Amino acid sequence: MKAWMDDREKLLITKHFSPDKVMLEWGSGGSTIEFSPQLKEYYSIEHNKEWYEDVKNEINVLGYKNVNYNFVPQNLPNNDGRQSEYTQFKDYIDIVDTFDTKFDIVLIDGRARRLCAKKIIPYLNPGAVVIIHDWCVRDVYHCVTDYYNILEYIDDTHQTIATFKLKENPLPNAYNLNMGGWERTNENYFKKTNNKMEISLIQPGRNNLKYLKWSYDSIRKNQGIHNVQICVADDASTDGTWDWCLEMMDKDPNFNAIKNDTDKRLGHTILYDRLVNEVAKYDICMIYHADMYLCPGALDAVEKYLTDKTIVSLTRIEPPLHPPGPEKILQDFGVEPEEFKEEELLKFLYKHSHSTKSGLFNDDKITEGIFAPWAFYKKDFQEIGGHDPLYAPQSKEDSDIFNRFQLNGIKFIQTWHGCVYHMTCRGSRRNTVDKAKNIYEDSPEWLAQNQRSTRNFIRKWGHFVKHDALMKPIIPPKYDIGFIIKNCNDQLLSILEPWCSNLYSDYPYEDYIAGEEANTSYNLFDRLKPYDNEKNNEILVTIDGNTFTQQDFQYIQQLSEILADSGEPAFHGELGNITIEIFEEMNTYEHELIKITWTNTFTEQN
Repeated sequence: MKAWMDDREKLLITKHFSPDKVMLEWGSGGSTIEFSPQLKEYYSIEHNKEWYEDVKNEINVLGYKNVNYNFVPQNLPNNDGRQSEYTQFKDYIDIVDTFDTKFDIVLIDGRARRLCAKKIIPYLNPGAVVIIHDWCVRDVYHCVTDYYNILEYIDDTHQTIATFKLKENPLPNAYNLNMGGWERTNENYFKKTNNKMEISLIQPGRNNLKYLKWSYDSIRKNQGIHNVQICVADDASTDGTWDWCLEMMDKDPNFNAIKNDTDKRLGHTILYDRLVNEVAKYDICMIYHADMYLCPGALDAVEKYLTDKTIVSLTRIEPPLHPPGPEKILQDFGVEPEEFKEEELLKFLYKHSHSTKSGLFNDDKITEGIFAPWAFYKKDFQEIGGHDPLYAPQSKEDSDIFNRFQLNGIKFIQTWHGCVYHMTCRGSRRNTVDKAKNIYEDSPEWLAQNQRSTRNFIRKWGHFVKHDALMKPIIPPKYDIGFIIKNCNDQLLSILEPWCSNLYSDYPYEDYIAGEEANTSYNLFDRLKPYDNEKNNEILVTIDGNTFTQQDFQYIQQLSEILADSGEPAFHGELGNITIEIFEEMNTYEHELIKITWTNTFTEQN
């Protein structure tokens, strides 16, 4: 068992060792095994029972006699998405009162680190060194400079580290554990942001407050030295989201929020764009879900790969609630914030980023695909008009904008060095605080909207959403196709209307339009025409309702690809029971779909 840290970080610690010194650590593991033989006495405190047993067995096998090893469970669950508070880890922090000794070296690498740094002050020998792991990349720990002077730090390793000595005159409240530094979590000790990335994270939310809190905490812990604005839109929530937003805007100068004051859901299709265009103050933005934990180093990976005309997606680690795919990693570290196994996730990340066998998180590994969270330049987003309100409130708006980005020359990069842990679908699809039964079933509201959005996607693009295994869009050509249907009926009208530019039928369509027009921004009277109406489409498909089969419908669904592969001007032929006629021209129109130019009549009507 080896200490879970870089060799340079180990050297920064061990340079202070000598056989006559006494050391304390919060957070045990390989450090306990590797460091304790080099010191007179070694005290260790651990809160995770399973991990404690593993380390204890190793100590016993090795026969170490100078280790005072202590298991101390937390008092209260840390389930509110905030930094650990004193009441949650009181016994874990206060156990040092029972040791009746003072320490020459203190390594703080466990829970409630800023509080442990305060607690240990009375128990430090003169000249004692205090070491905080991950200090450089977690601004939340920087409040310890109220009472410590920094000696040395390493800020270019995966985790980072810093060493400290106690100030002669600590600031007031240095010993007050109930003032744990939460009020100063957004100050950055290094002030290096002039040379680092400035990025606005875009987070609409509806009745998912506990996820927003959890996500917020991870961003502020793991943003590193980047300057991160968190932009939240409260979409008519009833769970206290807006009260929390007001509280956070008072506490955090780089937290900004807007509110949907109506009782009707706008959805993230609309609110993504409002946040990007009205709230985000930086040139770089990232679409970021409320149910995502930002892993250490993730924004470094974004900064590394994001250039002009690119979009960078972080790799998702998810619990096995959805089928596997080559673009993500299925590994269960909890499905709710209150059961999130943060330490296990961080150990998993470290293990695989340093493994030559798995290579999961290799610094140089990239693939080509796009999905949330995705970082982009605001100008590229605005150039194509943002999300299409056709899909409001949600569903398929992402696939649509990904198609349009690709057609507009944007390159997609998925970095495997930067990750999020994604609990999945807690915005609306499986949000139990909203309308979902449980986290394993899609809500009826989402299912109905997904059906509407799927039909609108087909109307616009002429095909279902398509992408390769790594989530890069596949975009067949868009043709001008008219359907001529005789012996039509209600069912045929409903299933075939989205698949063409115009539909000419011998069946009355007024009732269909009356029932469908609330579900789309398209003018259905422009799309549906009488059977004998003049036909100006470049391609005509003739269908007889009496002979139309499921196989014929499959041909319709694949028609874009069939025409791209085999179609040519002045063609007339049959495909199953349907007849296809291509006139003198066979133009494609997908590039005309790149920019949003029409008004959002859908949200105005609804």
